[in-house]
Amino acid sequence: MKSMTGYGRSKKSRDAGASEAWVRSVNGRFLEVRVHLPREWIEMEPELRTLASSSVSRGTVDLHINRSKHTSTTPNIEVDEKLAKEWLAAYRKLAKVTGLKSDSVPFEMIARAADVVRVSGETDMTAAEKQAVLRVAREALEALEKEKAREGQAIQDELLSLLSQLDNAVARVTKHAADSPDDLRARLKTRLERLEASGYKAPGTDDVRFHQEVALLVDRGDIREEIARLSAHLKVYRELVTAKGTPNESLSNKSDSKKVKSGQGANEASAGPIGKTLDFYAQELLREVNTVGSKSQTADLTRIVVEAKTLVEKIREQVQNVE
Repeated sequence: MKSMTGYGRSKKSRDAGASEAWVRSVNGRFLEVRVHLPREWIEMEPELRTLASSSVSRGTVDLHINRSKHTSTTPNIEVDEKLAKEWLAAYRKLAKVTGLKSDSVPFEMIARAADVVRVSGETDMTAAEKQAVLRVAREALEALEKEKAREGQAIQDELLSLLSQLDNAVARVTKHAADSPDDLRARLKTRLERLEASGYKAPGTDDVRFHQEVALLVDRGDIREEIARLSAHLKVYRELVTAKGTPNESLSNKSDSKKVKSGQGANEASAGPIGKTLDFYAQELLREVNTVGSKSQTADLTRIVVEAKTLVEKIREQVQNVE
């Protein structure tokens, strides 16, 4: 498991003018790679974007590469004299049109005018420069991956802790479901006895109508299916969180997706980026917990449901940062 957030930096390299590279990744629903290069190296942008995309699968990635001050390229300062005269004429014309007095235009204004003074040099990258740029970029991306893996381990530990707490809550819900019919029968019997004590002719506990009412209440509050689905989702979720291996492109395959949803092959399908899958299952967990809550007929069960919902929300918060 890897986090979507991280930072990596390369070691400085003076050869071929490549100084260093640094990369930062933050949360994002999809992959967005932004490459920041000196203007002279802009031709490397597609190759660097592809390099970053092969390393990161989701998130917003900013890759910066700085150029070393020590470079073999000799800068050349050029002055466009014709353009300078045109700027001067334009300023004087502006002064005349506006009616402002301008005996002389400041030298600094002409010197700072666009394209009057330019710094130029060799713009074609050498093979050595390209190799140096790719090297520092790879080093920065490798450092990023290590940082994302470190943060991913912390997220994994927190998710496993939350899943254990949710397992405990589901176990308590299961016990409550097993005791529910007897509790309903006892509560209904107590109510009938109170009605009889007040003079109301209520059906006896051996009456067919009494058992029909109990059966109806039990059916309305039956949460065994929800518990079964919760247990299945939790099992798959734990497999996804603890899965290790290399990325498996078949996760996007419909047949494999159905296999994961049914709880089969979770380890194989989740070896790659699993953030979206974990988020999907978190929504399913919340759906089942909410259904249990809607069928709750006791304060104790409602309290457990509220606790379970809180745990699922914490899980969802954590998985938003998983790649």
